[in-house]
Amino acid sequence: MTSATIKRLEESKLSHKIAAALALWLFSGFLIFWTLVIPPFQNADESAHYIKTCANVIVEVHPIRGGFGHSYNWSMNELAELAKSGEILRRTDTYSWRDFVSKPIYESEHWRFYPNAVPNTIVPYALPHITCKLLQKTSLPYQYIFYAIRLSFVLSFVAIIWLARKTNQHLFVACAPLLMIPMVINQGSAISADYLSIGAAMLFGITAASMIEDKNFSRWKLAIAIFILWNSKIVYLPFFAIILVPLLKWKNFRSFSYLAPSIGAASIAGSLQYYYQTSKSYFEGSIEAQQLQMSRLLDRPLEVFDLLIHTISNDWLGLLQQGIGNAGWLTTPISPPAMWTAAITLIVWVFFGLLNLRFSNKWSLSLLVFGILAVIASFIGIFMSMFLFWTPPSSNSIQGVQGRYLLPLLFLITPLILANRPSHSINPWGLAAYLILACTSISFLLLDIIPFFY
Repeated sequence: MTSATIKRLEESKLSHKIAAALALWLFSGFLIFWTLVIPPFQNADESAHYIKTCANVIVEVHPIRGGFGHSYNWSMNELAELAKSGEILRRTDTYSWRDFVSKPIYESEHWRFYPNAVPNTIVPYALPHITCKLLQKTSLPYQYIFYAIRLSFVLSFVAIIWLARKTNQHLFVACAPLLMIPMVINQGSAISADYLSIGAAMLFGITAASMIEDKNFSRWKLAIAIFILWNSKIVYLPFFAIILVPLLKWKNFRSFSYLAPSIGAASIAGSLQYYYQTSKSYFEGSIEAQQLQMSRLLDRPLEVFDLLIHTISNDWLGLLQQGIGNAGWLTTPISPPAMWTAAITLIVWVFFGLLNLRFSNKWSLSLLVFGILAVIASFIGIFMSMFLFWTPPSSNSIQGVQGRYLLPLLFLITPLILANRPSHSINPWGLAAYLILACTSISFLLLDIIPFFY
């Protein structure tokens, strides 16, 4: 095949449509298969997210002790027992689908109150919440409702990725290898809010890069991207800084008529964040610890900075493994060969993207610079949030940071890099990266996940 033929294929609209469709459908297939393979309540914090999903939209207050939280039905504990969640974690038993469905579970007469089970906002749980409430009114056993909820999370994730594709098909194809990272598939198939942060970062990065090139970019697409990102975790809000670049470049983007939908979307999302964030309550001991950590941060910032550097230098390998692939409650890490294969593939792929940078003007460079600064700010914010809310004052390292929290940083910066290719489209390095990462995901499933649980 000649170079001219390859170039025509790269720039063909039909080839881009086919590539975009295949990337989206293959990603969806991986998510669904993962959903059915990993046993119930075997993803990190899945029981807490299950409670948040099926709880009332309005946050509850404990009638005796006070404090915010949500009531949940005892049926969840019965489901966990049938799923042998505790036994598998201790490696004393394996999961059996037949045992899980052997005894139909329905709503129990007993209810419990789960304090602090308050989401950042209800948006990540919107479709799953509707699914849970509707199916609970039927005679369907809760075992099947559980899997329906998982699939509704998958559908929610795919919907955001589909929006990214509709925003800029060429750039979506260029960024498609990110979707094959094993941990992205793992978190996207679980009852978890992580999918929203990952999808929001990709959508917002593609949106900002598209606005630089298109002064007629849809105001409604921008509003949707802003709404979704604003409903992700607070530590990712620095991502909003990159939108300043296209707003400064194009005069029409600064008009009220153009920004009105975005202002409305941001207002609604901000109100949701405010309601749920102010409805979080903490135990008295944890409040005192947070106050001590805040005083430490303000009075001795260099000491906290040293703590940050110490944590990164000691834990970088574990964070890398958790970011590439670690199923269950961090009990099923991806094998070192597969981890390094995926990590090196991502590094080489992004490196060749950097080599091919062709900044058309100062605005493209500014966008990437703002993106790098936003990523650095969020990176520090992730560690500082864990320092304040998760790390004991006596600890000599920052605790609670997991590699999957860093994935949205990669999903934001990659579109900003690849958007500056001469033709941000199908290229040999991107195709190779996609196939290699897909193979590492399959090997992770077959060689690590299935043997551990079954």
